[in-house]
Amino acid sequence: MKWTRPIAAALAIAAAPLFVQAAGAGWTDNMAAALEQAKAENKDVLIDFTGSDWCSWCVKLDEEVFSQDDFKAYAGDEFVLVEMDFPQNKPIAEDVKQQNAEWSSKLAVQGFPTIALVDADGKAYAMTGYQPGGAEAYVAHLEQLKAQKAKRDAAMAAAAEAEGVEKARLLDEALQAVGPQLAAMVYADQIEQIIALDADNAAGLKEQYEPVMEAIRMQALMMRIMPMLQTGDFAGADARIDQILAEEDITTQARQFLTATKAQIAMQTGDLPASTRLIDEAIAIDPDSEIASALTQARQQLEQVQQAPQAPEDQ
Repeated sequence: MKWTRPIAAALAIAAAPLFVQAAGAGWTDNMAAALEQAKAENKDVLIDFTGSDWCSWCVKLDEEVFSQDDFKAYAGDEFVLVEMDFPQNKPIAEDVKQQNAEWSSKLAVQGFPTIALVDADGKAYAMTGYQPGGAEAYVAHLEQLKAQKAKRDAAMAAAAEAEGVEKARLLDEALQAVGPQLAAMVYADQIEQIIALDADNAAGLKEQYEPVMEAIRMQALMMRIMPMLQTGDFAGADARIDQILAEEDITTQARQFLTATKAQIAMQTGDLPASTRLIDEAIAIDPDSEIASALTQARQQLEQVQQAPQAPEDQ
């Protein structure tokens, strides 16, 4: 495969019925309490990212699977169930809303329903969604996903006893079990270890994982800027990028990416000359990169826009 604080367990369990009512019988909407309960009961956590009052596939999954006795009996032994709801009309407490947004961002949830399986330490090991066939088939599907965790844990345990390149290979085996997408989102510590352990690239793992690690770093940088971009605070985002570029030791690729982001902000605010200048600055940072290639095309399109005749204003 190619790769392109807690509440005490007793209090969490005692409080669980209070949270269950918010999400439906057998479910909680409090992830911190769920993790403590999972630790105490030696279970995993199943998170249902849902749009309960608008998402038809979410309703279908609930009707065909989650509300069925076969699923309830199985899940009661295996999982603590957490609903992270993103409704359009139903009110949600602000702390729950914030929690849901944080976990959705952490796991890069793209649509609903998304189901994440998370161990008691908060590490996701599988993600899925709606599956046809009803509760019995869904239970079998979840068992297959739990097998991924077993492979991950076996490789992690072996890696803990190994050293050098062999340890790197075993960590790679653990990450292969959960898949590249989750590895890049959740297992940055293990990726850093692999790169360090295979420093001379003897196993080809350093070369394989360095781009993944770079993407993780850039994603972390963007998470510091994205809230401002999403709220239209372009001046604030631009200033934050300037601060990062001036004060932090970042890689060439990250510097190029952030400069390109400044060019996008300038374009968004209508300052086309500044956008052109920033594109040129970004390209010059590393002319042979994939980012530079994309920026060259963007610059050509920007030139066409600037050279196009302007429609006369109404008198």
